[in-house]
Amino acid sequence: MKKAILAMTLAMAFILGACSDDDGDWTPMKWKTSVVKEKDGKITVPTQGGNYVFICTNYNKPWMSSLKEIIEGKETYYRPHNDNSFYSITSPWLTAQWKDNILTVTVKPNETGKEREMKVEVTAGDIFDTFTFKQAANE
Repeated sequence: MKKAILAMTLAMAFILGACSDDDGDWTPMKWKTSVVKEKDGKITVPTQGGNYVFICTNYNKPWMSSLKEIIEGKETYYRPHNDNSFYSITSPWLTAQWKDNILTVTVKPNETGKEREMKVEVTAGDIFDTFTFKQAANE
């Protein structure tokens, strides 16, 4: 009986010792880009669309988490193409794609007559980052 209690005590000490404040303390993702963000942190996209490139300098192979589209207050979510490919994600008007540590976001021209916004969420494990693209309505 004493051996069982000792074994349980040691097991509990091991389990509790494995939990630390360091778990989940990931360094924020760092980026090299020529893309300019507005004061509110959003990236303004012209109505004709464009391509945007971001290089993650501290993680080798991040992947896509999701897209969140907001048009006139309505939210729509998009997930990666399938369970085997977390390196690209597409909506009807925006595509985000990874190649190693380089994220390329392509925004199509806005012909809807409505302002639209897309949040591109990326991850490298327990660390996430978001890029918000805001595109004006065509005139």
